[in-house]
Amino acid sequence: MVRVGERVATNRSVDLRAPSFFIALVSLLFLAATAQAEPPNAKALLEEAKQNFQPIVVPSLGNDSVTAARIELGRRLFFENRVSMDGNVSCAHCHLPEKQASDGLPKAIGVFGKENPRNAPSIFNAALNFKQHWRGDRESLEDQAEKSLLGPASFGNPDQATAMSKLKAVPAYAGAFAKAFPGDKDPINSKNWGVAVGAFERTLLTPSKFDAFLTGDASALTKQEAAGLRKFIDLGCASCHNGAGVGGNSFQKFGVVSDYWKETGVTTPDKGRADVTK
Repeated sequence: MVRVGERVATNRSVDLRAPSFFIALVSLLFLAATAQAEPPNAKALLEEAKQNFQPIVVPSLGNDSVTAARIELGRRLFFENRVSMDGNVSCAHCHLPEKQASDGLPKAIGVFGKENPRNAPSIFNAALNFKQHWRGDRESLEDQAEKSLLGPASFGNPDQATAMSKLKAVPAYAGAFAKAFPGDKDPINSKNWGVAVGAFERTLLTPSKFDAFLTGDASALTKQEAAGLRKFIDLGCASCHNGAGVGGNSFQKFGVVSDYWKETGVTTPDKGRADVTK
């Protein structure tokens, strides 16, 4: 046994009391620990991630003045509450930018304080979804925006004409709609409302460093994030949560893994898409 202070029987002697020895020892222990925690090869992980996900691409408007006008009009309409039956509800009423484009409530509250059957989904990156609405009964952002005008627990209008009459009563909208829809004889209509709101919502994309990773920057993720992505793929999460939106491109059934009603304690069954597919 070699005791502290004794010489090791080798060609070179080592003084265990020397500061340089302790520095070297600590360095070796640190390298061993970090080597064990090292995530999978970043480039290999990147190639596998590309098979499951696509980066968010923010389109460029270029010199498209019509689209720019529609986006600006849609932004104004998004915050317009005068089109609702009680004058208090706008798109932003349930989709607040400061709350990740939702409202933070268990169930969304619409016109005249009516409670919706479900919470308000975020509209950030909603343009990436293949359907809109929790039940998937809206074909596009434009379809969703137009139909929301008549929703009994959203804007609450009895018909589209009633909703549009309120917009026509606001002088500033005449020019804004005419600019966004040149050539339309009567541009203030529910279809154009949907097109404008949809154009604005399509700009609400949130590319992150994950998108930088997917576009080739293998160093964009931290070691912990890369390890999490590795596990996300290995556990099969990516079989449902994939694509550019990491989900939103398929319908999934409740209760496949465990009893949904027992796990959630819900007493009133949510029939989901049953009402729109029967």
